[in-house]
Amino acid sequence: MGLVSWTVGLPLLPVRGVLALGRTIEQQVEQERGSTASVRRRLEAVEQTHAGDGDPRSARREAEQVEQILGELLPPAPVVSPEPAAAHPTDDAGARPNRAHDGDDG
Repeated sequence: MGLVSWTVGLPLLPVRGVLALGRTIEQQVEQERGSTASVRRRLEAVEQTHAGDGDPRSARREAEQVEQILGELLPPAPVVSPEPAAAHPTDDAGARPNRAHDGDDG
């Protein structure tokens, strides 16, 4: 079977190579995006672009770009909705069965 699977798999080698290359590029991009040096360079570029501008619009754009860069670095916090107090009764002793008499007369 080794010869048959090798013969059938031979035409798929370029596809496998492209997929392996894609995985390698994806890993490199993720590593570069998460590195502190890369983030620092991007933030410095934004700062230099808007340096010396007294325009409030430019300052707002700079703040938005900084938020975008930092948002890519940090995952968003999960949104948790508060549950009403009635959903969690504090005294539920009446709902539990009495374990002292579980049918073992032993």
